[in-house]
This record gives sequence, C-alpha cells and structure tokens, in this order.
Amino acid sequence: MAITNKPQSVFEDDLSLSEIIQLIKANRKILLSFILLGSILGGIYGKFTNPIYIGSITLAPAKIAGKFIEEPGTIVTKLNHNSYYTKDTLLTCESSHNKDKAINFRMSDIINTSLLKNSTLIKLSVTTKNQETIENCLNAIESDLKLNERRIIEDFVQSRKELLVMIQNQIKDSEEFKRKINDTETKNLKTNIESNLTLTFAKNANFYDLKVLIEQLEKIEMELSIYQTNYSSKIFPINIEQKDFPSTKFGILLGFFLGAFLGLFVIFIRRMVLDSNSNKNNL
Repeated sequence: MAITNKPQSVFEDDLSLSEIIQLIKANRKILLSFILLGSILGGIYGKFTNPIYIGSITLAPAKIAGKFIEEPGTIVTKLNHNSYYTKDTLLTCESSHNKDKAINFRMSDIINTSLLKNSTLIKLSVTTKNQETIENCLNAIESDLKLNERRIIEDFVQSRKELLVMIQNQIKDSEEFKRKINDTETKNLKTNIESNLTLTFAKNANFYDLKVLIEQLEKIEMELSIYQTNYSSKIFPINIEQKDFPSTKFGILLGFFLGAFLGLFVIFIRRMVLDSNSNKNNL
C-alpha cells in the first residue's frame, strides 16, 4: 500500500534566519518599493496635515487685603465644570459647535488646569489646530474668571460696608457714653468712693471697647481701599507653541517603518502562496 506524504503548509515549516535573509534579498526590490512609497506618503501627510498648537496662560487669582477671595484649588475645580462659564465662552473654546449652538461637550476635555508655585498660581492650557481659537478661548476664560470674582468681591464689599456702618454707630454710641460718664464724674466728684469706682470701671471698659472698635474700623477701611483689591491677572502673556506632532520628519519616519512592515508582510504572503502552488503541482 502506497503512503502519500501530506504536503506541509508554510505555517508548519519554520524558516531559519538564513532563509529569511535570503528571502528578503531575493525580494529586496519589493521591500524597497514599499519603504519608498511609505516614506513619501508619510512625508506628504506630515507636511500638509494641519499642525497642532498648544497655548497656555498662567494666572494669579484675585486677592483682597493680601488674602485670596477663593482658594486656587477651589477655582481649578470650578474651571472644570461648564456651569462656571458663559455660553459665549463655551462656544468660543469649541468653535466646531458654533453652527448649531449646541453645548454637548465638557470643558474639562478642552482645557487642562493645574496649580503652580506652591498652589498660588493657576495654569490653563488648550490644544487645538487653530491658534486664534486658543487665544480667544484663553481670553474668554480669563474674562469669565474675573466676572465670577467681581460677584464675590461685590458681596464681600457690601457686607464690609454694612459692618462699617454698624461699627461707626457703635463708636458714636461709645463716645456719647464716655461723654456722659465724664459729666457724671464732674457732678459727683465729692460723692462716696463706691460710686466713683463704679464710674471708673465703666469708663475703662468703655475705653477698651472703643479702642477695639476703632481698630476694626481701620481694618475694614483698609480692606475696602481700592488698592487692596487685586483681580486675577496674567503672569505672562498667552504662550502658543507648535507641537512636534505631526511633522514632515516624523511622517517620513513613520512611513518608513510602516512601509517596511507592509513590504515584509507582502513578501511572506507571496512566499506562502508560491509554496502552496508548488505543493499542489507536486500532488
């Protein structure tokens, strides 16, 4: 009984390193063609694809009398939520939505927020293909930040003004009380010692309260001074840089490796097909 040898597929027959090298040499024209084609297409892609830009701005948060009106960490958290911004700012930062005026994106996907210099400065960065969009977006964000700060400052100033009026009235009452005590002491100069001690104690207590009220008054007047209020401001102008990707050199390099990979793939597929046809002819 004759035994028929079953033909082996190319996957069952491992190629040695020398055979692989010989296979590549024999098909070097195919490999070089794919490498050249890949490099050309990669270079064209890198040259004509719109560049990617990243813009950043560093802000010093608002302060009143040397203290933050809001902690920088709190501001960073708010900046990641759409509700912090006006609709115009949202549309400015995502210009592709301007046509339908729809807000179906998250601001945290567009801007990157971080804290710098021991959490006292805020850095915002935006990455997109349009430099003008970056500049307009960062300026709009700064405007919204100042708008929200203005609301907080106005509430703070209003509360301080009310407190200022209350302290002024208290000082007025205290000074009136002091005058009455002085008049009483003059009239009762020759009265008993107990009465004089009571008046002296009341006078000293009133003097202490008056001193505290005057100190509070001076502090509030200083806080309300226009020179004590600083809105958020840029530390440096908006900085816009072009990212390295994509570039012509990167495109050529990427095309080179992809072309080489594809060329090798075609060579081995071609070898597999030739081996398969050879085995069929030998049956």
